[in-house]
Amino acid sequence: MGNSYRVRIGLKEIAAMEPNTILWDQEVRGFVARRQFSDIVTFSVVYRTKENVQRWQKLERFPILTPPLALRAKALGQDPAGDKMALRNGMTVAELCDQYSARDNGKKLGTIRSDNSRIKKHIKPKLGKMRIASITSEQVEDFMHGLSRGGASRCIGLLGAMFNYAVKRKLCAVNPVRGVEIPKDAKRNRRLSELEYQQLGAALKGGIISDIFLLLAVTGFRSSEAKNLRWEECDLERNIVTLGDSKTGVSVRPLSDIAIEIIKRQKRAHQNEYVFAYQHGRPVYSLRTYWLKLGTARDVTPHVLRHSFASLAADLGLADSSIAGLIGHKQQSMTSRYLHLDKTLISAANIVAAETLRLMRC
Repeated sequence: MGNSYRVRIGLKEIAAMEPNTILWDQEVRGFVARRQFSDIVTFSVVYRTKENVQRWQKLERFPILTPPLALRAKALGQDPAGDKMALRNGMTVAELCDQYSARDNGKKLGTIRSDNSRIKKHIKPKLGKMRIASITSEQVEDFMHGLSRGGASRCIGLLGAMFNYAVKRKLCAVNPVRGVEIPKDAKRNRRLSELEYQQLGAALKGGIISDIFLLLAVTGFRSSEAKNLRWEECDLERNIVTLGDSKTGVSVRPLSDIAIEIIKRQKRAHQNEYVFAYQHGRPVYSLRTYWLKLGTARDVTPHVLRHSFASLAADLGLADSSIAGLIGHKQQSMTSRYLHLDKTLISAANIVAAETLRLMRC
């Protein structure tokens, strides 16, 4: 450690310091002036943590002298040097993303894919290199304001879940997402106009992908429910389908005669479990690219077909409870499990599907 002396540190003592010398202050315990091989003299506070680990916390270079802050931290039993070390060597947001994604979280495959997409497109590029211990609520807000309104809600929700995971495992002390006001999703009121129905009908040229979009239009299914539909879920004799992995769990839906025609015209190879087997017997991974090729308006998505189906059902005078049964809404009655006994809903499905085809002029 070189030459070490205990003196009352003053200007004369500092000016007389030789290289490789440490002066310990007699009045302020732990306060030192240190000169190594250059002419620079630095002030530090030396202390021991609760774990009896010695730390050197640098303060300022001579002639600036501001020891009170570090000395006060030491007196309160804090560990400023250790905090800096932890901040410098701590886990990054990118590493937290990888650890969070690798764990067994019980989420559905579609949700996992969505999470991974948000991590790859938004979280890692903007926050990935930052240490999780350094992230502040202000930085989370800045990140949020750079996202679309709908994307912000889901992305910040995911980020908050990851930081909750980090706090529980003592990877960081606080969740910086807590307290950040997340904007609510804009209410989805978009539905197809009569002209847009016609344009959609003209754009569908046949084939598996077109049939998926047509099924969405005449059933109000979610995209994942249609493209991942399995033969074993279809009871074509009773005009029902039992979706085992929908967003709301097991869901029984009525099938119109038009929907059954779409399903029946798919080739059912012995080894294919999926109705819309696309490549190697597997469903299409994403419908987005194919949807964009249809040339619809920018704010029209496959989900708009679901909302349009429900809106059209309301226009035709169907009750809210019937509409909930048709589209498998999460608030539908538990009696939907016995849908095969209810011919009224199947009749309603036929009415809405027929009107949809009329508007599409198919």
